[in-house]
Amino acid sequence: MPLDTQIKRNGKLLAMPEGWGGFHVAAMVFAASMDSGEGPFPDNSLMGIYKTDDHSARLGVSQRDVWSLVDYSAIGRTPLNMGSYTLKADYTFVDNMDGEVLDLKAGDVLMAYRR
Repeated sequence: MPLDTQIKRNGKLLAMPEGWGGFHVAAMVFAASMDSGEGPFPDNSLMGIYKTDDHSARLGVSQRDVWSLVDYSAIGRTPLNMGSYTLKADYTFVDNMDGEVLDLKAGDVLMAYRR
């Protein structure tokens, strides 16, 4: 059964111009874990974290990170396991493979569910 993921901002679903991929799911898992302090990555133990001037976190996501995170046991240990999580802080993720940037903002609702 596939995992469906969505991000809502101000009540509207965010669209990914190039479509959804493992990078986006990994970013959601990292953000939910770091923001809540729950799950496998509460302290960003796998990646370097770079604070930006606006106090958001700029994080590089590699292909290794994606494949280690798009794992149902990792997702299941975050608040995403409850179906959704609302971020309290801003996060910026960079896909180290192609340079895509995903900005997640405080108030964004991260959702993961199965049909």
